Amino acid sequence: MDPAECAVWWAEPDPDAVARAWLDGAERVRYERYRRPADQARFATARALARGVLAARLEVAPGDVRFDTTCRLCGCDRGKPRVLGGPAELDFSISHAGERVVLAVIEGAEVGVDVERIATVEGTLSAAELAAQTRLPVRSRAVDAITRWTRKEALLKVYGLGLTVDPRTLTVSGAGEPPRLLDWPDPPSTVPAAGDSGSAWADPESRHPHREQEAVRMYDLTPGVGYAATVALRGLGRYAVVERWAGESPIRETSLERGVGSDPERGL
Repeated sequence: MDPAECAVWWAEPDPDAVARAWLDGAERVRYERYRRPADQARFATARALARGVLAARLEVAPGDVRFDTTCRLCGCDRGKPRVLGGPAELDFSISHAGERVVLAVIEGAEVGVDVERIATVEGTLSAAELAAQTRLPVRSRAVDAITRWTRKEALLKVYGLGLTVDPRTLTVSGAGEPPRLLDWPDPPSTVPAAGDSGSAWADPESRHPHREQEAVRMYDLTPGVGYAATVALRGLGRYAVVERWAGESPIRETSLERGVGSDPERGL
């Protein structure tokens, strides 16, 4: 069986995107909540990109695609978006930073994506990660920290947790290493991954939110110079991550299968 495609779409913020974003009332309020034109452009571009790509998959008009962003934990309007009335197996994730907007879409699995500009960040690293940073040259620490941050946020988005979890409680691999989860002392309650019956997922002895280390896999994307980005997939199938710029042919394809890019002794 051919691997299922995780389509990753890239775009640059477009100040005119609001004209084709088909914002609903709640989205319009959120759009106007942004005070800086650059933030408005990123938000509108992300919505326009998502509606265009998802409408093509669902064979409907972009204006007919509506999102529910209610957080399942706190009820605010900034939760992981879902397509209202869409198929249960369809999942997508959005992120944007600087001059990058990214959308990841897949069927039959759960997905989280994050992109960040390379910059100095604080309050995101675990004690183990901070110790690892002391062994790096000073010039490499910002890239390492942002790489770890994108991996954490992509992973948390898979579970719909976002910033409700302190990122310092997770330890992930750093820049120059295959992306993987090394430690999560207090993971969320186990929920069966897409494609799994759930009969063998409760494992109280594991430090991870799933028994099989390959159940959640992460892959570093190629956002361009000055950025770091990661996509995370949760499911039991075989997947191929395909990156595209909006309106262009694929720029990169990588197959993700069980055991590929993961270390079963150390996590993801």
